[in-house]
Amino acid sequence: MPSWELVEKLRHTVNMVHQSGILGLLLQREGLNYLTENGTVDEALNRVYNKAAVKEDWSTVRYCASILHKVIDSMAPSITSMLVAGKIVSYISAETKTMSEVAATAAARFPHHVLKYGMSFVTPLATVVAVSVAAHSCTA
Repeated sequence: MPSWELVEKLRHTVNMVHQSGILGLLLQREGLNYLTENGTVDEALNRVYNKAAVKEDWSTVRYCASILHKVIDSMAPSITSMLVAGKIVSYISAETKTMSEVAATAAARFPHHVLKYGMSFVTPLATVVAVSVAAHSCTA
């Protein structure tokens, strides 16, 4: 399918997963500065990334972050903010685990807490890390 047809398909697609996939193909073929009807591929990817984050569509967030090369050098400031807010944080390195195994490990560590959301980060060493935050404040 030619790039111009992908742009046309993008225009009629409302699903964020499909949008990110189409934009990923356009990025691979044409680059970040390729113009779509609503700006460049870079701008469109960032819009999908932000919209997915608001809707807590973490797989789309992770995909967009990976193709935009968004890397977190240090999670310390974010984790500190969560701890100050009274949240329980579970940090699990997943170098050799699947994300479902990481989620199971987090659930096992805090079985009585409902996990509000999970985030995955890709570090410069390509280690996948999951951070799960309990929905309820810590109680002593």
